[in-house]
Amino acid sequence: SGNDRGRVTTFRVAPGLEQVQQVATRGSESAEAPVVAVSFTGTSIAALGECGTLRVMNHELLDEKATESSVDAIGAYDMCWEFENGHIFTVGAMPNEQLKVWDPRLALNKPPAQTLANPVSTAPYTAVSANPGDPNQVAVGDEHGVVAVWDLRAGRVLDQFERQHDGIVRRLMYHPKDHYLISGGEDGRLVLMDLGGGGGVG
Repeated sequence: SGNDRGRVTTFRVAPGLEQVQQVATRGSESAEAPVVAVSFTGTSIAALGECGTLRVMNHELLDEKATESSVDAIGAYDMCWEFENGHIFTVGAMPNEQLKVWDPRLALNKPPAQTLANPVSTAPYTAVSANPGDPNQVAVGDEHGVVAVWDLRAGRVLDQFERQHDGIVRRLMYHPKDHYLISGGEDGRLVLMDLGGGGGVG
C-alpha cells in the first residue's frame, strides 16, 4: 500500500484471510509526494510518486538501496508491472510522452525503453493496465474518457473506445483469461469492454 505522504507498506496475508501482518514500511509521515500506484512481481515492489518518481525495492525489506528514476517531469498518474517480460508501464502528463515502458533495473536519469504518444489527442493518459495474456499489449485511458489498446511491438494503437466515461478514466483492469477490459471513471461508472470487437457493453 502507499499513502498520501509517500509511505509504502507491505503486508503478509495468511491463508483464508484470517490474519494480516505488516512486514515492512518505508518513508516518513512528512511532506513527501503522495504514492499514486504500487505494483509487485516476485520479490520486488514498485511505487510511483505523484511527482513522477518511480522506486523499485525488495518487498520484504523496502530497503534504502532501492533503485529510483524520474519518469515524468510534470506529474505521474498510474503504473503497472507486466510480469512476463518484467516491463513497468507508467502514464503521466508529459506531452507526446504519455505512455512509457521501463526496464525494472532502473537507473537515475536513464531513459525509458519505449515512449508512446497519444495519437489522437494531447490529453494525458491517466490509467494503464498490462494484458496478462499478451505481454505486447497494454491498455490506457485518458482524461477525456477514451480507452485505447496499444501494440507495443508495432508501436501503434490496435483498438480505441471513444468516450467510455464522462471525464477521467481512473482505473483499468484486464480479465485474467477472457478478452474483456473493465474501466472505472471519475463519473462513478464501470464499463466492460469486449476486446473481441463488441465495444463497450455495460
